[in-house]
Amino acid sequence: MLIKNITRRTLRQLRQGLIFKTLKKQLQYLFWFGYEKEVRQTLLLEDEAACYQSVEQPLEPVHVPVKHITHMVAPKVKQIYSKKYHFDFQFIYRNGFKSRVAGMILGGNWDLATEHFDGYNDFTAFKERFIEGKKWEDTYYYRSFKKRNNNKMMECNDFQEYKERYLFKWDQIFSEIKNSGYKSQSEMGGYLDDEVQVCVSRDGQLLFRDGKHRVFIAKMLQLDEIPVIVNVWHRAFLDEVAGNSEQNIITPRIATRYLLDKHGNKD
Repeated sequence: MLIKNITRRTLRQLRQGLIFKTLKKQLQYLFWFGYEKEVRQTLLLEDEAACYQSVEQPLEPVHVPVKHITHMVAPKVKQIYSKKYHFDFQFIYRNGFKSRVAGMILGGNWDLATEHFDGYNDFTAFKERFIEGKKWEDTYYYRSFKKRNNNKMMECNDFQEYKERYLFKWDQIFSEIKNSGYKSQSEMGGYLDDEVQVCVSRDGQLLFRDGKHRVFIAKMLQLDEIPVIVNVWHRAFLDEVAGNSEQNIITPRIATRYLLDKHGNKD
C-alpha cells in the first residue's frame, strides 16, 4: 500500500511537471538541515538545567504590521527539527516534559525554507466565512468533515457538534475584534505567552509560528498591526541590529523597531 501510494504520488507529480521541483526541494532540505553544529550545541544540551541564550525581556510583546506576516517556517523544517532536536520552534521537549521557548537566539539554516502563510486550508475556510459571507456548512471545514471515513473530526460525532464546540467561538471573536478592536493578552487578563507567536529570520522576515486563527481574523478585518511574541530570533539578524545600534542591550522592542525601519515602516 505504501509503495502504491508513493508511485501514485510520483506519477501525479510527473503529470504536473513537479517532480524536478520536488526533488530539488528535498535536496535543499538535506543540504541545509543535514548537520548544523550551532543548532546541535544550542538544542542538544547535556545539562538539562542549562538555558539557551535569549534576548533581554524575551516575553516582551511587540506590535508588528499584519501585512508582514506572510510566511511561516516550512512544516518540513519543523518536522526535521522535532525529530532530530526535539524542538518545534515553540517548545523544547526533554524526558516527557516541554519547556516554552521565548526570545531564543538561534543560528543555523532553519529560516531558509519557508511556506506562504495563506496556504493553510483554514485560511480558505475563514475567507469563505468572513469575506464571502458563507455558512460554515459551505466552507472547507464542512467539505473536510464529510471526506472522513467515520464522518468524525476532533472527536465530534457530526458537523453541528463541531460548529458548537469549535467554530461558533470564531464567529464571536470575529465580532468582538470588529466591534471593539484587537486586544492584547495583557488587556484581556491573559498570559503573555498566549499572544500570536512568530520567529524572525536572518533578513528580518516575520515567520508565523502559532495563533493562526487570530492572524486570519486580523487579515480578514485588514487590521494595521497586532501584538506578537518572538519565539526565535536568528543570530545573524541580531548581530546586524547590534552592529547598527547604539544600544548595549537588545530587547524585542529595539530589534523590532530596527526590523520595521529596515523594511520601510518608520514611525
